[in-house]
Amino acid sequence: MLRYVSVFVAALVLSVVVTPVIRWIAIRLKVVDVPGERRIHSRPIPRLGGIAVYASLVSALCGVWAFEQYVLGSSPGYAGELPALFVGATAVMLLGAVDDCRPLTPRVKFTVQVLAAMVVVVTGNQIHSILGFDVGPLAIPITVLWVVGVTNALNLIDGLDGLAAGTGVIVSLTLAALLLTSGRIDEALILVALGGSLLGFLRYNFHPASIFLGDSGSLLLG
Repeated sequence: MLRYVSVFVAALVLSVVVTPVIRWIAIRLKVVDVPGERRIHSRPIPRLGGIAVYASLVSALCGVWAFEQYVLGSSPGYAGELPALFVGATAVMLLGAVDDCRPLTPRVKFTVQVLAAMVVVVTGNQIHSILGFDVGPLAIPITVLWVVGVTNALNLIDGLDGLAAGTGVIVSLTLAALLLTSGRIDEALILVALGGSLLGFLRYNFHPASIFLGDSGSLLLG
């Protein structure tokens, strides 16, 4: 249990510390969400909050991995999954960050999302059955469709202060608990770190928000 508490606290603290820095950078670069008819805020709010979530998530996981690898002399089971997850997460985060700064076309965004999903899927993370039915050769396309669909679903709900990040905290910690009960202790650690990163970010994202996740965060979260 100490392992999970440690990575959760580390991710949370890192997020609390890093988010104001990213907020300052976004303001300096003028990457802000301008008030409009479909906005509830009355002043420009900086975006790029996803970079803070990403940085705290990756740093916490890498820190735990390094500690267990070089201090305890053990190799965490999730270490084999990190490269694919890191590549996919980095790709969608960068895609979102670019889109936050300068809007991209839907075709470009969709293409990058599919490629990022493929990186994760071809490494073995696939949906092999639905309601007990083996999907056979359709495993890869169904999984890609699911990953891209959920990614965009989270992107769409990022419209109110704290909504996407708050949903992410609840979902990630709930899934972590389910994974723990099924014995998948290493995969659960990744979700615990994500929950901590998002909870730290919520310190600045609750109404009235002083920074938004932006596409860099909502796509990463999805």
